[in-house]
Amino acid sequence: MSWGTSTWFAGKRRGGAVKPLSVRGLTQVKLLGAGSFGEVFSARDNKTGMMVVVKRLPRAKVSLLSAKREADLLKYMQPACQLYILCFERFQEDAQNYYILTEFLEDYVPLGQVARDPALTDERRAEITRNLYRGLQTIHSRDVAHRDLKPDNVLVSKNGSNIKFIDFGVSCAGFLCETRSMAGTPAFAAPEVYPYLSKLAPRAFTLDQMKRTDLWSLGLIIWELFAGGSTWKMWIDAADKYYAAKKPYVVEKFNRLPTDQQTRAKQQVFSKNFNYNNPKDILVAENRKVAQKMLALNLPGLSSLLNRDPNKRVLPRVGGSARAGGVVTADTRMRFRTRLPARAPRYLSEPSSAVIQNRLLQIH
Repeated sequence: MSWGTSTWFAGKRRGGAVKPLSVRGLTQVKLLGAGSFGEVFSARDNKTGMMVVVKRLPRAKVSLLSAKREADLLKYMQPACQLYILCFERFQEDAQNYYILTEFLEDYVPLGQVARDPALTDERRAEITRNLYRGLQTIHSRDVAHRDLKPDNVLVSKNGSNIKFIDFGVSCAGFLCETRSMAGTPAFAAPEVYPYLSKLAPRAFTLDQMKRTDLWSLGLIIWELFAGGSTWKMWIDAADKYYAAKKPYVVEKFNRLPTDQQTRAKQQVFSKNFNYNNPKDILVAENRKVAQKMLALNLPGLSSLLNRDPNKRVLPRVGGSARAGGVVTADTRMRFRTRLPARAPRYLSEPSSAVIQNRLLQIH
């Protein structure tokens, strides 16, 4: 299971055993996963008896700013969390760790696991897709960009189509999204973001551009849901067909590249050649069938999500929820009454949080 900003490994972390959870007011129930930046546990609140999920972030690896930023964002989205977003409980800290407590979703599993279920019906796929639309609309309507959308960051109810977006560790809100520092998972990163995942972009991206990168990632999540497999296979199929038509010396040169450069080359081939706006453009026959299934849903804007031109990606509203947060498209922009000076940043968790929230995060 994937929880947090990196891959989590059930049971133990690479490089050593995981220390038991020891935090005031909680009793550990189960280790859900561990990664390079921390661990995730299920626990019982000793006061209320309710189950919660605890994300433990060591001070030695994670700054207070990063930990509080994630907690602040979840707190900010709390009024809209009931349907599609992980609900925030509270933030705690001690001398060694920070703790982000969220709701416990007992009957939910990662979307990737659901996508691989051979019993998954097209009707359930369609309803999950509509809920993915509504969920991202809710996030974007509050001028938040997730920045790390992938199947493991979407939980789906085991016997239904309810969804919850999780892991807002690298998300941003308002003009705090204006940054040169890119984040995300390579397999689901938009073409305009992918080259800068390991270095600073030459210019700052805007909130609107960050939202559009979310739309690309959503398109790949929906693709994986209908394909029943990983987008990595789609990359490989596309790259294999592309390089099969090249001269032998080109293939030999590609094979001599380090693994990470081969991955980047395959992603570039994929982003240049793949666009399900027109199923005829898809490189592999199997992929063409998947695209035709998706387009048969007739969801507005679906065919634009994997458009290589980010300005053409849109996410129109899908009906069925009174809490979807209004009509949201990739063109939704936020205008701020006041922009605080860069030398004096303020965050929602500070004493004047109500004032800051109204100034920075209110749409008008």
